[in-house]
Amino acid sequence: MNPFSATYYLHQNKKRALALILLVASLVLVYLGGIYINTMKHSAVRSKQIYRDFATITPGYGCTQEDYDSTVSSIKNLSVVSTTVLVNMESYILTTNEMGTSQWIPLLLFTSKEDLLQYTNLLHLSFASDPTEKQLIISSSLSKNTQFQLGDQFDSKSHKINGLIDTYTVSSIVKNDFLFALSYDPNVEPTTTMALRQQTTNTSSDKEARSAFGKALLPYHSDSFVVVNCYESINANIEDELSIYRLIYGVLSILITLVLAITIVATFLGTYQKRNYEFSVYKALGISRKKILWKVLKEVCLIHLLGLFLCFLIGFLVSFFANQFYYHTLGLHLRYFEFQPFLQTLLCSLGILIPVILFRIRDLRKIGLPEES
Repeated sequence: MNPFSATYYLHQNKKRALALILLVASLVLVYLGGIYINTMKHSAVRSKQIYRDFATITPGYGCTQEDYDSTVSSIKNLSVVSTTVLVNMESYILTTNEMGTSQWIPLLLFTSKEDLLQYTNLLHLSFASDPTEKQLIISSSLSKNTQFQLGDQFDSKSHKINGLIDTYTVSSIVKNDFLFALSYDPNVEPTTTMALRQQTTNTSSDKEARSAFGKALLPYHSDSFVVVNCYESINANIEDELSIYRLIYGVLSILITLVLAITIVATFLGTYQKRNYEFSVYKALGISRKKILWKVLKEVCLIHLLGLFLCFLIGFLVSFFANQFYYHTLGLHLRYFEFQPFLQTLLCSLGILIPVILFRIRDLRKIGLPEES
């Protein structure tokens, strides 16, 4: 084996090389931390996906009936709004999110069958049988998450659905990736006005329609008396709430990088001090500093690349097994790859690699190697 190849040192010093590779692979803490933060966002956004097709209008503090009616009328007249319906949103279903914590999602109780059908047609949902009063329509993802099955009944004593004043039965499970539950009950007291976006002829047009719907409702978000919520405003709130977590993640990433950089530099220093005899032999043979430096840099970079590969492999395996044995059983999914944590990990790795290279150059200059062979 060529003594100047990058793999020669690894072959001759397996234990030390493995220790260094594992230290670099410890950056998986940064990668998984980023996955965790992004999962918090995906989890929050996923629970609000039902807001993509409607906006809720509720009276705020100090709101008069005249103010409320005026806002509802103004929104109803928008070209992107098809109609407004009355709905009760005071009942909530207990679900489990990707963070392993409890999360409540609203049960949409419409006051009439016609209003319910307007909403389901907007979502392009189809049922095996016609919806009936007090019959729950739930998504397949919600069924997996909550273990709700056809025929299950819920009332005011149910711990998985709070706020119910009557008995409701699961009558239909619709194949859908989002978490939602719908029903209608003429006797329920409406609490919210729901503005539905214009219906499209196919799902491919939904994205443009949702975007136009959200933009048209933006001016209403600043109303201090009437609270108007839609998907865009909720997403903005989620981003604000996550900003503190991103700051903590950034600080912890820097601390992990500093600790690993100091540890790896110290480990390399101890390792290369034991190689002074080897470098003296190179010096006696007249081998140039440039060639020896290139050999050392190849060793450092190879160890670093192997550590990074192991880091991302561990991250993938953690996500894979978490999905197989936990998340998929609840209708959830942990992403295998996230670009932002990937980029953050690469930046942290450079924060380790650059000091290691600089210290190695400094140490080799002290030996007094010839400039040219």
